[in-house]
Amino acid sequence: MRLFGGGKKKEKPTDPQEALNTISKLRTTLEDMDKRQKVLEAKARNELETAKEKNRQKDKRGALYSLKKKKMYEAEVGKLDAQKMNLEQQIFMIEGAHTNVSVFDSMRAAQATITNQHRNITVEKVDELRDQMEEHQQLQDEISEALTQPMGNLMNMDDDALMDELDQLEATEMEEKMLDLEMPTAAKTNPVVVAPAGRTVVAKKDDLEDLMSQMAA
Repeated sequence: MRLFGGGKKKEKPTDPQEALNTISKLRTTLEDMDKRQKVLEAKARNELETAKEKNRQKDKRGALYSLKKKKMYEAEVGKLDAQKMNLEQQIFMIEGAHTNVSVFDSMRAAQATITNQHRNITVEKVDELRDQMEEHQQLQDEISEALTQPMGNLMNMDDDALMDELDQLEATEMEEKMLDLEMPTAAKTNPVVVAPAGRTVVAKKDDLEDLMSQMAA
């Protein structure tokens, strides 16, 4: 006796294995029905042959009896076809329901996972994290900039003064090249020989041997 009335009956959790077991039983039943159909079809063919044989023997009654049995077997085969169709439809429905349950359970599990993952995440925490990352990035940029600055005397060097010195070097090199081009050809071709008395003589090639002989004497 219930003193406080019947409470709401708890829903029984779905068991995916139950659906699979039911489908397995239905398929086993279908296989048994197929076997029975084949037996009945074979009996129907035999009764037909018997009816033909008795008809050839002028046994009309025996022929009619065999035909009636043939019709009975064929009718049973037709019933089995209808029953098999009903079972196939039930299997189809159970498979569809099983798929729906699997999809629902997967979606529910995914939702629970998402909820658990977002449990400790809020918009405020995300904004705070972004601010911290931007501060770290700014600090890193400032450190990199400081490390790339020149050190010691390099900081006091004037780039303009260095450019002026470079221009002077280029001008000096240009003057030296011009002087080389303006030198007389004779100065390049005729060797300069120092005489014994200390005089500088520009000797031609023809007189070089005589001059060398005098210096040796």
